[in-house]
Amino acid sequence: MAAIPQDLLDRLRRLENEVRELRGRSQIRPAMDQVLNGDVVVGEGGALAVKHPAGPSLLRVGKIFSDPDEYGVVIRRDDGSIAISTYRGQGVPGTTPQAIRLHDAKGTEIFAEDQAGGIARPYIPLPVPMEENTLKWPSTTSTSFSTIARSNGIIQQPRARVLAQLTASSGATATLRFLVNGTVVATGTAGQPLLATFAIPSYSYNMTAEFELQARVSSGTGTAYGMTRYLYGYQS
Repeated sequence: MAAIPQDLLDRLRRLENEVRELRGRSQIRPAMDQVLNGDVVVGEGGALAVKHPAGPSLLRVGKIFSDPDEYGVVIRRDDGSIAISTYRGQGVPGTTPQAIRLHDAKGTEIFAEDQAGGIARPYIPLPVPMEENTLKWPSTTSTSFSTIARSNGIIQQPRARVLAQLTASSGATATLRFLVNGTVVATGTAGQPLLATFAIPSYSYNMTAEFELQARVSSGTGTAYGMTRYLYGYQS
């Protein structure tokens, strides 16, 4: 049997060493299911999709529609129904801004951004026109603070904004204050609108609160008249 040339044996040893080195490197590389640094880029009309084992796509980021192409985000429930989306809609001109939409489990759109700016849904109630004849406003002749108007509500936001007005009959001056659950949060005087943004005392989401408008005759003899013009929940 012919002897194996020495240079070939050397080559085999070098190959073995390289294989061992590659095996070692493979052990210290990060797992293929992790991205430890840098960006993940999906281009050329592609999309990133996460699919449920049963079939529905739970998340899609990238191309949503064709003709014309539109890129956006769609998050679905495991039954395939849309929960959150950001897109214009098929066939809507590309000059129209994309809108964020939130759907309930039955598919009803419960929150939507207006493509012209602001909120499309839900519809927000606005203050209704109120009595302009101040003599017909809730009133008191007491020199101690008395509640002249009261309401109750469920609190969704940590702050609120109120506008109230106060007048007094001739010969008297008056003071106004606004309370939440018995705590004074704003005060005002006759002739000056009470406009205040305040923190809800002891706030917790979905708490119930009682609102009171109180007035008193602070000097002289007469009547204090007050009216709440608006009351809104407000951001922190």
